[in-house]
Amino acid sequence: MENNAVDIISGLNGEGVNSPTYVTPGITGSGYALKLISSSNQYITISTYQSFVSTSFTIEMWIYPTTLSSNFYYGLFNQYQSLTTDHNLYVCLYGGNLKMGFWSDDVVSGTTLSINTWYHVAFVYDYSSRTQIIYINGVQDISRSSAGPYLGTSGSISIGNYYDGINHGYDGYIDQVTLYMNARNASDILSDATLTTWHSFDCGISYDSGPNKINGTANNVILASGRVGQGLSFSLRSSYYQLYGFSVLGISNHPYSISLWIQRTSTGGGTLVHVSSQTDGGGWCLDFMGFSSSGQIVGSSWDGAVEEVVGPVVSTKVWTHVATTFSTINGVRLYVNGGFIGSTGAMAYAASGTSNTVILGNPRAAGCAAKSIVSGTFYGYLDEFRLYSRELSAREVSAFTKDKTCSDGLMNGDETDTDCGGSCVTCVAGQNCTLTKDCDNAQCTNSTCVAYNTLIDNAVWSSTGETVAGTGSNTTLSLNGPGPIVFDLNNNLYVNDYGNHRVILYPSNGAMPTVIAGNGIAGSEMNQLNLPNGIDVDNNGTLYIADSSNHRIQQWFPGASSATTVAGITGSSGSHLNQLNYPQSVAVDSVGNMYISDGSNYRVLKWPVGVSQGIVVAGNEVTGWSLNNIGYASDAKFDSSGNIYVPDYYDGRVLKWTPPSLSGILVAGQIGSSGSNADQLDEPSHVIIDSAGNIYICDAGNNRIQRWVNGSSTGSTIVGTGIAGLDSNQLNTPFGIAFDSFNN
Repeated sequence: MENNAVDIISGLNGEGVNSPTYVTPGITGSGYALKLISSSNQYITISTYQSFVSTSFTIEMWIYPTTLSSNFYYGLFNQYQSLTTDHNLYVCLYGGNLKMGFWSDDVVSGTTLSINTWYHVAFVYDYSSRTQIIYINGVQDISRSSAGPYLGTSGSISIGNYYDGINHGYDGYIDQVTLYMNARNASDILSDATLTTWHSFDCGISYDSGPNKINGTANNVILASGRVGQGLSFSLRSSYYQLYGFSVLGISNHPYSISLWIQRTSTGGGTLVHVSSQTDGGGWCLDFMGFSSSGQIVGSSWDGAVEEVVGPVVSTKVWTHVATTFSTINGVRLYVNGGFIGSTGAMAYAASGTSNTVILGNPRAAGCAAKSIVSGTFYGYLDEFRLYSRELSAREVSAFTKDKTCSDGLMNGDETDTDCGGSCVTCVAGQNCTLTKDCDNAQCTNSTCVAYNTLIDNAVWSSTGETVAGTGSNTTLSLNGPGPIVFDLNNNLYVNDYGNHRVILYPSNGAMPTVIAGNGIAGSEMNQLNLPNGIDVDNNGTLYIADSSNHRIQQWFPGASSATTVAGITGSSGSHLNQLNYPQSVAVDSVGNMYISDGSNYRVLKWPVGVSQGIVVAGNEVTGWSLNNIGYASDAKFDSSGNIYVPDYYDGRVLKWTPPSLSGILVAGQIGSSGSNADQLDEPSHVIIDSAGNIYICDAGNNRIQRWVNGSSTGSTIVGTGIAGLDSNQLNTPFGIAFDSFNN
């Protein structure tokens, strides 16, 4: 409900009825929540049909009712076909009690909810056992067997409304509505209700794999080999990783738990987890976990003074699991490698009273409350950071240290510390998995997680293509020199419409394409583009455009009518590090750094976040054939190791640069020889690299797509015949390539 009714997973987007509003903050203490007023008949409708017929499903959401009157219905979720048994699916409040049913086939909770309080509610239907179950705040409240199945074969979905001949609206706030087409188990739902954040760093440096999507901000930290998959490396005094939106830590006496893996590279003190009422680390502030001057691990909290548990010295160069939990009964409890170290005993928690910031690896501010912890920069590696809004049990903490895979999706002691009911863009490659349990929204093939864009070397695609853009009767969406293209995490397609000076979005759910950037007229205003040549989209849906003839990079936020210039100077070409000269492409990494192919400056620039100029990472700014030259950089892509791949358009080759090297390595094509043989390229325009290092090349001058297996001296044609044409097996000067999540 981030100020809209957009479905970030599967495209079941909604629209407001009678102008519902969105208010901030939402359940996380930041973001937005949906506000509804029943007397105004406000709700969200989703017109796309979703079948619930004879299948399991789970509906979860956070609700904050502001009115609850006895004998009144308040709709939460509804799919209506008819007032016939098992043809009207609804979850609602009846007075203060939750109700789930299929019409004359329902169950009512035994717990009565109160107004002006946030609740996590979950409604599960298990088709295999014909059971309806209601959970409140992660705990099962009631179940009913011999229910259903639901049989309704039509009907839109309503959020905040229930129809039984008349509309029953809802008064209050709703946030984070989630639909799963499986019966989630009790541990999954408990995790959804109480897991505040989970940063595995296997889905990018900023991505939150937990339910609240509290994405992080990295400063001078990089991805490195972690305890499981990837972790963070802290190597500079200024290194830190920051997250904002922890309302639970701002509530006095509220329980919490913190868990993470660490590997120290230095001895002495340092901060692991710093909590602050301000985004700069100051204000109400305390290190919740850190090290003493002698390297002992310390867990602490605040009840008007610092209360702490001091543990053993943590060795360097060894992965160690550390965790603290808090409740007023047990106080702070400290665990190391799953073993209980000690407790403060019963104590209060005197919180800040506001939504807090959590900073990993650095306090960022001086003068905060301290006792044994020597506050300062942590040097080493950190992985699998989790924060819960409840006190975890000793068994649950111990489970995080197990070196076994979570192959059953259950939190029962045999799991590893990744993918236990969580949701990740890509699961850990090679890890065991059960689809919809361990690896939501990822590829789970033959019970093994397959990383995004992991392709076998001899993978085969269809010999013919299907037109998905540039057709139809709507001439306003005709294309003029399309390319390149990019997909977002939800498989929505973005097409750079070069000659029409705009970017068009093609939704993955088949909805009508829309122009999302540019007004179709060449120009230099903030709502205009001039022959855009490259695009990329980050995990938040923010679009980055290489606005070539304006010599700038434009940042276009979702739904915005104009852009912000984030690199280059509008209308001013040049070779200074704050200038661009017909930029051809832009690629954005998970931190927000941009990699720009600066075409007529014969270079590639890395443009770090928040700075006013770039850094040359490929090319010596002079055209030529040598390995330290780039004839013309038409594109630039980076892999997970930070290597940069540059198709040299006029020189018929692809070079790989490994910063800070001053020259590239030839990885495709030949030096000084363009052509159509298997070991040659002609005007390579764009590339994409899979996780195995295989390169897929738009060989524009040869009207084909070439796959160059990592380390090979020749390529193979996977798309196109080599002859320009309009047939479904032909291409004509291909100028963009991208994989969706299914590797199409």
